Amino acid sequence: MKYIIAIIKGMLIGLAILIPGVSGGSMILTMEKEFPPEAKFTHPNGGLFTWVELPEYINTNEMAKQCLARNVAYVPGDGFYPDAGHNNCIRLNYSCMPEEKIVKGMTILGEVIKENLKK
Repeated sequence: MKYIIAIIKGMLIGLAILIPGVSGGSMILTMEKEFPPEAKFTHPNGGLFTWVELPEYINTNEMAKQCLARNVAYVPGDGFYPDAGHNNCIRLNYSCMPEEKIVKGMTILGEVIKENLKK
């Protein structure tokens, strides 16, 4: 019985990721729509965060300034590594914003990422 409960619970968590407004569903769906294919990101099974990796030539510390000018904030990923580098990563939190702000913020972030891609 406990295995059946675990399976059902896992299915519900997976479903929550796909439903807008639940556990980052809005964020992930908007990222899939607005981010360029060069942006790779996790599809979390719960939690509070998703992780984004951009091409290595993009410095997310510098890009954060461009986003802040448009009222969008994120945490650059280099602080999560003990060694130097990884300036091309971003950690995004989806736990404390209403759905409409998440959609707007991810749309703007997608625009900024596209502006920073090499042409």
